Amino acid sequence: SKGHKLLRFPQARLLPNNTYSIPNTCTAVVEGAFAGSIGIECLYIPTGTVLEQDALAGMPKLDKVFRETEG
Repeated sequence: SKGHKLLRFPQARLLPNNTYSIPNTCTAVVEGAFAGSIGIECLYIPTGTVLEQDALAGMPKLDKVFRETEG
């Protein structure tokens, strides 16, 4: 099955503890996908997800980024 790209983070989504986990079905995050995501402080990225250039730009409160590992 073909993977999915995260093109734009849904701004209206409520974030428990200001944390967001990118779904495992997401194979790539494109430039500007999180632009204006002022609420996200902590981001979890699946092992297989590719971050394109400036994928995390525009997140002023982003403090922690975790790359999930297999197993």
